[in-house]
Amino acid sequence: MILEIHHFRNFEHNFFNFNKKNLIIGKNASGKTNLLEAIYLTLRGKTKNNVPNQNLIQFSKKNALIRNSVYGKRIEIIINNKNKIIKVNDKRLNSNIELWQYFKVFYINPFDSLLLSQEPRNKRKFLDEIILNINPDNAKIYKDLKILNTQKNYILKNKKDRELIKSYDIKLTQLSKKISNLREEVLNNIILNTKDLLKEESIEINYYKSLESKEMEKKDIIEAKTKRNIINPSRDNFSVKIKNINSTFLSTGEIKKFSLALHLAKINIFKEYNCISLFDEINSFLDKTNLDILLKWIQKINDYVFITSTSELDLENFDKIFL
Repeated sequence: MILEIHHFRNFEHNFFNFNKKNLIIGKNASGKTNLLEAIYLTLRGKTKNNVPNQNLIQFSKKNALIRNSVYGKRIEIIINNKNKIIKVNDKRLNSNIELWQYFKVFYINPFDSLLLSQEPRNKRKFLDEIILNINPDNAKIYKDLKILNTQKNYILKNKKDRELIKSYDIKLTQLSKKISNLREEVLNNIILNTKDLLKEESIEINYYKSLESKEMEKKDIIEAKTKRNIINPSRDNFSVKIKNINSTFLSTGEIKKFSLALHLAKINIFKEYNCISLFDEINSFLDKTNLDILLKWIQKINDYVFITSTSELDLENFDKIFL
């Protein structure tokens, strides 16, 4: 991977030639996370946390430019205050979702280590990312659902046409079931892939679908009162049991360990693809035992790996980049 960065964050004019395994070492505020962000941006067309464009461009500069050559693709992203221009092999893309067909990219930061204790929307986001990595065309399902949801909300507030609402309900139910089923399928696949990581520690899952909730029995009453559609998978959730113990009763260290196992398992699903894994500041949120376990898991990844750290880590065959 050859990376070129201009006027992005704290990088004015920088060039990097990366091998497959990379450990990026530097003090706090040295730009380690910014470097991962630049890599992620070229592979996804956006930052992990959807940072506004103006916050990515250096002060007093009009544009930022990042180029990345990896897996036979030349990606160029020009960032200005209004938009991002994305090109692959000199061809301009219409949408950043088009980048998803070329690479499987995973960014894991300290927040991700608490997945099992997070609110349902973060768990859904975790599964949806995998669904889009499996097939970027699945983005159309989410887009269509969002459009139908908005249109039905308008009808509930203004027209109150029962026959029209029924026709929307049929379409919304179909799309919602499709998304819930995809999420459940992905989750089952992840659990299967944790077995190589956790060996004898058994994991059980329960997936809860919005369409099967008791709330749906009173759909018409709730929608008439709130003027909002409730036929969607926006309340889907899942729970996990480790050795028959619900994750809510695990220690913080155990939650981090098993949350990271789920993240590593999703990477394992895509081991046959062009995959890039980014791990940000992993030694800042793990105790030595869990850090050693994670590093052992990471060593088994055969694709591009980038790890940031404030100090050297016990890793074999990793290039060290000092910032």
